[in-house]
Formats: sequence, structure tokens, C-alpha cells
Amino acid sequence: MPLDAILWDYDGTLVNSVPKNINITQSILADIAPHLTGANLPHWLQSESAYHHANHAARNWQDLYQNYYGLSAQETTEAGAL
Repeated sequence: MPLDAILWDYDGTLVNSVPKNINITQSILADIAPHLTGANLPHWLQSESAYHHANHAARNWQDLYQNYYGLSAQETTEAGAL
């Protein structure tokens, strides 16, 4: 059967996945870097607008995790395995 159409959803067009992404990142921090949870939660994970800013400013996910979320290089390597 030939395709009639392809639906492509840029994040946030049909579904806002930012709250899910923030929750997943918080779970990763709880496992890898518990010192960055609770009252020490990085600013960039405290609101959708801050999260968007960090994601668009970071060069890649390692830059995001180290320079915005505050993980060490070792913690970032461990987070990458998740």
C-alpha cells in the first residue's frame, strides 16, 4: 500500500513533551547526581521556559548536562548510559 501522507511532529506542535522530558531528566539526576535534586535542582529544570532556553543554547546533550545542569564529566558519562 503506498503512503498518502507522512505526519511529522516538531516537538510541541501536536504534543508538548517538555514536562515529560523535565521529569525524566530529574529522575536521571536523582540516580546519578542526587546533590542536584530538591532545593539544589538546577534553574534550567524548574520551568519549561528555562528548559527551552538551555536546550537551545547548549551545543549538545553533554554540554547541556555539564554546563547547565551542573553534572561532572563522570556523572555525564553515567547519565549517557541511561
